[in-house]
Amino acid sequence: MSQLPIELLTLTILLSLNTLGHARRIIRTEELCLVNRAWKATIDSTPLFWTCISNKPRSSPETIKGRIRKSGGAPLHILFGNDTHSLEAFIPLVTPHTHRWRKLGVQGWGADISTYINKPAPMLESLVLYSVLLSSDEIPFGGTTPSLSSVTLGNVGFSQDPTILRNLKDLSLGNITYDQQNPPLSWLRGILSACPDLERLEIDGRYIAEPPPTHQPVLLAKLSSFSLRGLQNPPDTTEAIFGMVTAPHLPLIHLTLDEHWAWRTMNILSPLSTTLLLRYTGFRIYIHNWRIQIVSITDAGEVPSPAPTVVVNLSSSARWGGPAVKILEDVGKAAPLFAAVDIIITDPRPTRLISNYLRSTVEEKDTSFGHPLPQLRTFQMDVAFQENRPCEAEDLLSELAQARHDIPRIRMKMRKGFGVYGFDIFQWDRASSSFVSQQ
Repeated sequence: MSQLPIELLTLTILLSLNTLGHARRIIRTEELCLVNRAWKATIDSTPLFWTCISNKPRSSPETIKGRIRKSGGAPLHILFGNDTHSLEAFIPLVTPHTHRWRKLGVQGWGADISTYINKPAPMLESLVLYSVLLSSDEIPFGGTTPSLSSVTLGNVGFSQDPTILRNLKDLSLGNITYDQQNPPLSWLRGILSACPDLERLEIDGRYIAEPPPTHQPVLLAKLSSFSLRGLQNPPDTTEAIFGMVTAPHLPLIHLTLDEHWAWRTMNILSPLSTTLLLRYTGFRIYIHNWRIQIVSITDAGEVPSPAPTVVVNLSSSARWGGPAVKILEDVGKAAPLFAAVDIIITDPRPTRLISNYLRSTVEEKDTSFGHPLPQLRTFQMDVAFQENRPCEAEDLLSELAQARHDIPRIRMKMRKGFGVYGFDIFQWDRASSSFVSQQ
């Protein structure tokens, strides 16, 4: 180690520390100082070892001041979590260096931190606040955060329009209040309009519904990930939020919705998603226990990269298949007739309802009757083990196959057996009216 150039030694240690969490990094840095005098001198004289300033592990004010002093003029990551070391004791130690903050993370447990973040933060890139209040007496960071691109706010109360929510690329909002109540949808719309270059957006449905706006949806042309958590109380505003935004190049929509969300009326394939999803000529729909996933596929049945995807996380109602049937209805309406739709079910509980729906008849535009989702090309159900044959799933799929001659592939995917690696595919054979192994 004595032959190793000091620059290479420093870089090696720094890279190893970057893989650790903030608290563990601080502890490990202190431990490395104990290796020998040379290591301690090197680490103490290198500011990049001391850029993480946190109340964890719990340290005395003098220790925290010492770390700040060793950081020289390097950008700082300031992190405060729940601890007996109070926020009022920690924050004053770091506020004189606001101009050097690169990241600020605070778990405030209801504290008003406005007086601690009222100075310009020209280097601040990331802001994470949980359970804090921002009063109207102070403008966060004096309105000066030119480098800020990522903001995560959870259980945060505003008393004025948030100047920090401007020109962002990454935004996460959860349980936000404005003047001690849920903000109106127009408040959210104003924020999205002020962030035209958003790439990632995560929000919940805690907004006050308003009359439908007369203006055009907010264009988020760079949005690559959209997550929405719908809630029962206050009244669900999920569909209004969908209609508020248009994102033509969005490849991923992630929804987390409970049993009270308006799945009976809401179109999952809304204008938010259809532009990119319908660029391809097929959908692959996975119906799991708590999740429904819709992936666009190409003419050849391949999944493009990145794959345009809608992921719906559901509560207990998902197992009965109601939301799944509604999504199948939406896909049937949105996808062109020449598109190919594949359905793969890994949870047997909604299969009966889905099978009944697919075997039902619906009135077509020309007043004739046909089956729903005529684009369906593959229906596959994953079941347990072959020794369970014949099983209820096999009976259900047989009924479907006999009613829907227009579905080319109706399959069961079965594990070979308990403790046996591999699967077998059994496909409905119309000639023998039975399932035949594809192996």
